[in-house]
Amino acid sequence: MLEAVILFAMSTLNVELYDALREANVSEGKARAAAASIPFTDQFATKKDISDVRESISDVRESISELRESISELKATLVMLLLGATGVILAAIAIAVAIITQSY
Repeated sequence: MLEAVILFAMSTLNVELYDALREANVSEGKARAAAASIPFTDQFATKKDISDVRESISDVRESISELRESISELKATLVMLLLGATGVILAAIAIAVAIITQSY
């Protein structure tokens, strides 16, 4: 029963290796250890997997570039708003000074 559970947890490649080792009269423990030492095939990346990751990275870089452009535009807008607000404040101060000096 334990052997069936162990084999269930292995990939097809691992089971085939285990079976071949057992047929070659390798002890169960050594055959199990050898088969278990081979990584499952789903742990490997295919060329398509790597290509997909590269494409995703490229998309992320493009998005970051677009965000940087948007941030630069926002900074420019904020500078213009601050300059405009500063102008309004200075004009208000000038008017207040003019009113105060006329009353004296």
